[in-house]
Amino acid sequence: EMPFSVLLLLLLPAVCLGVTCGDQTSCTQCINTGGSSCGWCASNEKCEPGNAQGPSSGSCNNWEYYSCTSPPGPPGPPGPPPGPAPTPPPPPPGPSPPPAHGLPFFFKKGNKIVDRNSGREVEIKAVGYMGTEYQCAHDKGIFAGPTNDNIIAAWKSWGINAVRLPMNEDCWLGINNAPARYSGDNYRNAIIDFVQKLHSHNVSAILDLHWTSLHGLAQGQDKMASPNSVKFWASVAGNKAFRNKPGVIFELFNEPHNVASGCWLNGTDCPYRGYNDLIKAVRYARAENLVGFGGLNWAFDFQTILDNPPYDPLDNNAATWHPYEHKCGNFQCKHDSVGILRDYPVLVTEWAPYGDSVDNYVREMYNWVHEHVGSVHTSPWVWYPGQQLLKGTSKIEKDWYGTQPSPWGESYKKFRPRKY
Repeated sequence: EMPFSVLLLLLLPAVCLGVTCGDQTSCTQCINTGGSSCGWCASNEKCEPGNAQGPSSGSCNNWEYYSCTSPPGPPGPPGPPPGPAPTPPPPPPGPSPPPAHGLPFFFKKGNKIVDRNSGREVEIKAVGYMGTEYQCAHDKGIFAGPTNDNIIAAWKSWGINAVRLPMNEDCWLGINNAPARYSGDNYRNAIIDFVQKLHSHNVSAILDLHWTSLHGLAQGQDKMASPNSVKFWASVAGNKAFRNKPGVIFELFNEPHNVASGCWLNGTDCPYRGYNDLIKAVRYARAENLVGFGGLNWAFDFQTILDNPPYDPLDNNAATWHPYEHKCGNFQCKHDSVGILRDYPVLVTEWAPYGDSVDNYVREMYNWVHEHVGSVHTSPWVWYPGQQLLKGTSKIEKDWYGTQPSPWGESYKKFRPRKY
């Protein structure tokens, strides 16, 4: 196992380490020390600024970004295959361990999600469980609600087989003055324990990076991932509780918005980090888990992904989508999904009605899900009774244990297919 401190050093951008790409004299130094902003051009034996697609300026016939294949220097850390490829084949290195408790190892196959171990298509019927993104930052705890067997039983009685956990990067990493009693090891252990409890009930987990910040403690949703987001995913993906485990999905960033597409993809011309940086952090941690990435306009614009597809050397990914009703009345935006569904499965990791009458929107959503069995998976927002959101309709129950569904919850139970 690579020590956590070493892994972080490998992934820190060059600017943060006070070095430049040109200071590195070998491929190994360039990739390991130069950070995610450098790559090695073996043609002229120079370390140059760039990303997975190539150098920032000029061209290189033999560009090495993820690992070194040229002779100079000792071997770099094991990682994904070098260089970008339009459609890289999934290269699992040997058989995975059998699924724990029958949980699937989520894997992309065309535009569907399957269990890599059995090959069967899977149906992700998740729910969002808010609290773990903000409780710690507000010094109020880690979870906003119960984490006991009874609430998991309640979810299962609603047909739910996965729970989406929003997370705070500073609380996980224990940095930026996050309250000590609810951050660092305490936060990490609480998340790990809860995911393991979910797994013991055959319920999967979607780990979602929800709150980030460029400056100081993360107190809300930023426009795009921060430099600390790279360290967050290196740590989460490298954690033995999650890495290559069945029943774990990584949603790399909640809702990108108000940045240019180059910033969204590569962190170009902005202080943020792009999806390619986050994917690289996950794959450098040797994690093969399914990753999810959303388009601009608060994870609503599929065209961002179609025009600028993030590079995943394992091609194990899905598009995430947040089609709230105020953007998608009666779910007419389903027509926007035609292009994306040719290449990606879709994880609808947030959606909710917005007005007083919810049935039409929810009915149309599940009609669309039924049309795309195995390709579209949903996670309604949100299982949380204590807060009014979106005119009060985005909470799907009035108590923690689901015995008093809201109008949104009643509609959900009425129209969701028993089997997609």
